[in-house]
Amino acid sequence: MAIIRKGWYSNIIILIVFVIGSAFLQQQPHNSLVGTANAFLVVTNNNSRQSHHRRRHRHRSIIGDTNNGVIRRISLYSSSSTDSTTATTTNIEESSEAVVVVDGDVDVDDGGGVKQDVLKELKRCWLEEGATWARDFVDADMEDEQEACRMLYSIFSSLSSSSSSNESLLLGVNGQPLYLSVSDLPSSIPKGYFSCQDLKLATQQDFLDAQRGSTDNRKGWQVYGVSNPKGSSMEDARMSWEDVCGAMEKGTVIFNSAGAHIPKLASLCLACCDATNLPNAVNLYLTKAQQRTSAPPHTDRQDVVVVQMTGTKRWRVYAPPNPHHKPQSDPFARGKMDDSLPLHTLSTETTLLLDVTLTAGDILFVPAGFPHTTDTILPTTTNTNTNNKEEASLHLTFNLDSHVWDLDYLNLRNYALLRANVPDTALQTSNGNKYTGPVNQLPLQLWQDVMQHLPLSFLLLPDHDDTDTDTDVVVQEVTEQVKRLSQQIDSATYDAVEPSSIWTETVQRVRQQGLELLDVHRDMYLAAMDEGRLRRTEGTNHNNARAMDMQRLSIFRVDKYYKQVDVYKQQLMDWANANNNNNNNNNNDANQLAADTTTTTGSSLPDDWPTTHPLVSGDAVEADLGGAMFPATVTSPMNNNNYKVTFFDGDVDILPRDMIRLVTPPKITNDNDDDEQPPPGLTKKELKRWRKKMEKKKR
Repeated sequence: MAIIRKGWYSNIIILIVFVIGSAFLQQQPHNSLVGTANAFLVVTNNNSRQSHHRRRHRHRSIIGDTNNGVIRRISLYSSSSTDSTTATTTNIEESSEAVVVVDGDVDVDDGGGVKQDVLKELKRCWLEEGATWARDFVDADMEDEQEACRMLYSIFSSLSSSSSSNESLLLGVNGQPLYLSVSDLPSSIPKGYFSCQDLKLATQQDFLDAQRGSTDNRKGWQVYGVSNPKGSSMEDARMSWEDVCGAMEKGTVIFNSAGAHIPKLASLCLACCDATNLPNAVNLYLTKAQQRTSAPPHTDRQDVVVVQMTGTKRWRVYAPPNPHHKPQSDPFARGKMDDSLPLHTLSTETTLLLDVTLTAGDILFVPAGFPHTTDTILPTTTNTNTNNKEEASLHLTFNLDSHVWDLDYLNLRNYALLRANVPDTALQTSNGNKYTGPVNQLPLQLWQDVMQHLPLSFLLLPDHDDTDTDTDVVVQEVTEQVKRLSQQIDSATYDAVEPSSIWTETVQRVRQQGLELLDVHRDMYLAAMDEGRLRRTEGTNHNNARAMDMQRLSIFRVDKYYKQVDVYKQQLMDWANANNNNNNNNNNDANQLAADTTTTTGSSLPDDWPTTHPLVSGDAVEADLGGAMFPATVTSPMNNNNYKVTFFDGDVDILPRDMIRLVTPPKITNDNDDDEQPPPGLTKKELKRWRKKMEKKKR
């Protein structure tokens, strides 16, 4: 159990820390943009670590600082990537403030003082609630883990606090990247807290899975499996450390959702949840030294916080390309799979914002949709000793999953239209990806606003002794914002949403799902922390997965949480489609629909058709990504009943059939059906031949 400190002596300690912290802050440079008083955070002790221990923001307007209706934003879109359509948004005042590179040094132009604000808040939080959180959730004898959690909680808190006074400062497509060297921080994550030795031990203790990334910077980023099953037993199927090392020779090895599976990383993920009020996941990346390309240029759907644990890695971060240039491409999945985003294209079409080499303890923040590429090639002038130059790079990437969990204005609009049973004639896409197509042809500023994440205070629970006033205000502001944006996108669909209360109901329902998902993630990380305590108690007797109770292995431990995620996602979709008569008639009972669909022999589909029926390229499916099912498309069949699938964010994986679920029952007509249609893609000669064949069958 985590030690929860309560009582009068706890209050005295907090008071002493507060006085010392206040005296310290008085000596720090003052920044007029974000006052310390406005950023003050209240943390309350809870009677149980299972209860919510989330940082409380004072409410701030989500719209940002305004002056006569003009929204002030930082624009990182280079002049070469703007076109005439941008001029249609006349109410937006854009600044040229950006991150600049000068003689290899990276800093923030002093126009906004964002970095200074973050560091000031970080130091304050490290003295106050960061220390409190670490003491409350991490055992007292785990000093390194306490310090790591204290530091990371403070980092996450400072990033989110700096963005909450003006949502464009850091997060999302309106944001900007930020680099914090270990020398900037009030403390550092203990050296060697999580190293290759820890990862090796994790592969021995558990049944982990990993992927290997491609290294060709001329093509889209793709990933491939790492494990090399040697037999049919679980032990034979388990990925070994030798498998990981072999894959690392070919590219970067990626452990998705590592915090759910590796107990030593779970507390860091819990700190991120509580500091940002968002469901999150951490991915672990392992790259050998001197790898020319460890990740080709690409964009991601998440805002990410990168923490370098061992070795070094060079990062180049670019301003987002103008979405008007490739509207059919997902701006959050550029450079993945079939989308090409070569380095020379970035150099000519957008602006380099950061070029920095991370060493152990350094922090890098990259907003969603910002292209980046990495390598571990160190120049001879790098101030790094010879041993570090040959050490493998291991870094953690904490994903702030706003877009993954539908917490943006585009998704709010989509759910409201579904609830009102209004066809989306303005932004309808043919491929089912809401981030492609007409939305990317909106005026640039409107596009930025629609793609923006919801405020971090959206999932914040009020303190137990407070009213829901702040929550009501946030819901109201988000509702007004999505209504305003929806009307700008297309007034006809906006006016068709009746009753108008649907807008508020949608915001409240999406918030409900967000809170449910946040709870699931917190419970999952708390369970992993409990498992870590149990393993420490047992000592070396359970350093091998074969010696452990099967149900304690992570693949079984996390399964119930990911299943609950699927339930919550389906419940939201059912709510949105409740008024859709066509959808109810067609999809209310998928099994009944399957029973009405006949095979070529006239028999009905089996009950398990979603996971057993053969797949073809282009099938819309849900596939397993780190334990939860996410939208994907079948790319191509592979050997041994495996299929290559492309996920919603552009990631590619090869999965067995039982990890892929068909969304809609296949329509297979009877041989005697007169209305049988020719297969798509036939040439004129093939079509003529097919028609003759059908005529013979009818005789």
